[in-house]
Order: sequence, then C-alpha cells, then structure tokens
Amino acid sequence: MKLQDIWTPLKACILVTRRCNLRCDYCGVVDHSCKGELSSQAFRRVFAATRALGVGINIIFGGEPAVKPGIENMIEFLNKGGHPYAFITNASFPFQKYESLKLRQLSCSVDLIEGFDIRKHSELKSQKGMSLLLEMRKKRPNMDLLANVGLSRFNLHLVPGMVEFFSEHNIWVIATPLHDDPFLGRHWLYRKPGVHPGRIGKRDRDALLRFCDHMVVLKKSGYLVHQFLPFFEYYLPRYAIRLNWHCSIPSHLSINPDGGLLCCIDHAGRRVSRYKVWDLLDPKVLMKFKEDFVLDVRDCPGCCWDHIIESEHMYKENPEQGKRNFIHAD
Repeated sequence: MKLQDIWTPLKACILVTRRCNLRCDYCGVVDHSCKGELSSQAFRRVFAATRALGVGINIIFGGEPAVKPGIENMIEFLNKGGHPYAFITNASFPFQKYESLKLRQLSCSVDLIEGFDIRKHSELKSQKGMSLLLEMRKKRPNMDLLANVGLSRFNLHLVPGMVEFFSEHNIWVIATPLHDDPFLGRHWLYRKPGVHPGRIGKRDRDALLRFCDHMVVLKKSGYLVHQFLPFFEYYLPRYAIRLNWHCSIPSHLSINPDGGLLCCIDHAGRRVSRYKVWDLLDPKVLMKFKEDFVLDVRDCPGCCWDHIIESEHMYKENPEQGKRNFIHAD
C-alpha cells in the first residue's frame, strides 16, 4: 500500500529551531527547549519525509528560523527541490539577510495589539514586520507576502483597516486570535502561562461579531484575507472567546527541531511525541500514528488556531485544494 493512500497531510509546520532573539510577552516557544536539534544538513531527511508523504507545503518557522545555523542552505535546498514552503519570521534582522535567502514566500508578524503596554520585543516585531513587508514588495513585486495579525480585544476595530492597507500593497493578511494559557503550562508549548490582558472575552462578543461581519464583506469584495470564509462566518464567532475548538483527525504535521512529531505546535501528545517524522515512511507506523493522534487530542482543552481549523475543514472537503491554500503567487 502506498503511503499517500493511507494518509496525506496537507502541510507540515516545521519548527527548525526553538531559539529566538526576541522574547515576546505572549510566546512561550523558547521556554520549551529541544535537545538534539537537527543540523541544516540533517533537516534534508525531514524534507524528504514530508515529500514522500505528499505534504502540500512546508511552513518554516520556530522560534525564529533566521537564527538557525545554515538556514541559507536549507532554503536553497527547498528552492532547488521545488517543494512549496512559507517562511515565517519576526523580521528583526536587516533586509539584506532576507533578500539573500531568495525566499519564495515571506510571512511576518504585524500584531499592533494596542490598549496596554506592549513589551519592547513585541512592539519591535510589529514595526520591523511592517517595514520588511513593504520593502520586500518594492524589491519583489510578485512575491507572495503575508502579514500575520494577532487579534486582541483592543484591536478588533483596527484590523479591517489593516486589511485594506495591506491589500493595496498586494500583501495577504492572516488574522488570528490571541491565545493564552489559563491552565498555567499544563498543556501548552507555545502559549505563555496566565491570562493575557488582550484575550477576547465574553464582554467583547458584540465587537467580535461586528469584526467577523466586516471581514466577511472584505473577503467577498476581493480584499486579500487569507483565511477561508467559514473561519469568520462560523468558527471565530463560536470559538474565539473560549478557545475550545477541538480537532478530530490529523490533517497536518507538526515537527519539532529534532524531527519529532507533535499533535500541534501547542500540544505535544503523550503518544504522538514518541514518533520521528521519518518513522511515518513505514505504512504500519503511519497507520498507528493516525490512531495515536486521535487518542492524544482528546487531552487537549482546545484552541481557535485558524491554520488547524482550516486544515481539518479542507482535509474533509477538498484536500487537494487544501494543499495549495497557503500559496497565493508564483
């Protein structure tokens, strides 16, 4: 039996490192170190596995991928191999570094979460992300560019205007609700422990619904909103406040810097974390992994991560389109 007859993940979210040069107040990635981080050369084994499994796109992030030793060689390898990828960065390095990588796609955080005292690194990331995207657009008119916007209770009214601005510069926008960790670190690998002041709550329901309605209008009017319509029509209004959407099937891969697997970037999974991605090249192991994933996600309190929601939705409805859904330009 062919591997892709058993399971084909739509994408692979690959943490090439958990190291980062910034310390943003909502991100806990660097708080969970990973022993045995693969070298840039060894990562070719990861990319070979995702290709064999039929993955549609590799999402390269961290931590901060630009601090990864040999990241230039990794991107060159992906470019030569023709495998689609996205590169997600905090944009804190000089423009020349990103230009020299010859990236095919670039995604930057432009959080602009206002209404409370943003820590220096979060503010820096937003400023640098805005500058990098606009500069890259001037240099690379046809490059696929994305702005990642963190939704908070303080900026819901601002984000539609950001969509209009970025659309004018041919830059796509991904708007994702701020996730925190009220369970104080019992489950999460990405979120900081505690309740974040920007988290969207019950008191913000009316503002959230107005925001979702506005985003639907923008999307239908041709503005460059990355997420699919059901995210704003159904999922975000229903799950953004309690962060309690639950996945039910494996629709994508999440890969640690050592090649190990996770249920997602937030939730490791007691069973799933025992696998390496190249283990899945054995059909019997691949079938067991799928079973273990379903068991492990039962322990997850939930989320409202758009990329996971969309992956599962597309996996069920139209997997081939789902493989291409993170790509907007050649």
